[in-house]
Amino acid sequence: MLALTLALASLATEPPKAGHVGHIGLGVGLGSNVTGLSAKWLPANDHAFQGLVGVAPGSRALGYSYGPLAAELDYLYEMPIIADVDPALIGWTLGFGGSLVTRPVLASVQAIAGVEVNLVDAPVDISIEYRPSIGIFIREGGGVGFDPFGVGGHVRVWL
Repeated sequence: MLALTLALASLATEPPKAGHVGHIGLGVGLGSNVTGLSAKWLPANDHAFQGLVGVAPGSRALGYSYGPLAAELDYLYEMPIIADVDPALIGWTLGFGGSLVTRPVLASVQAIAGVEVNLVDAPVDISIEYRPSIGIFIREGGGVGFDPFGVGGHVRVWL
């Protein structure tokens, strides 16, 4: 019984993450509609804010080819570490976000499910995300588009 209790207690404790609470990770990333500079802030161990500022490379599924300026903001739930493979911790995230593209004027919302590799010996994280999105064209005739195959990713250094 004691061995079972100790085993369950060891599963409940989570190893530290590459990003520390209150710190910011900066790098490059690809979101649902944005490619550019990426930032992630961890205000607590269980959630984070992630943002991108850059250009919109376009989306055939949403029906536009290029946007000169775009921004994205995500809210992520930081889920428990799923693997401790030296020299990295592998975790996962769930969340939602929104983006705005300036031309064509497009507002979209996304669901997010990601896998994140946090290097133990260096303050670096690498993530890959599945990001299905729904976009609403505000001008240029209006309309709605759906991208069920959206993907993204980030490479960041934590400060």
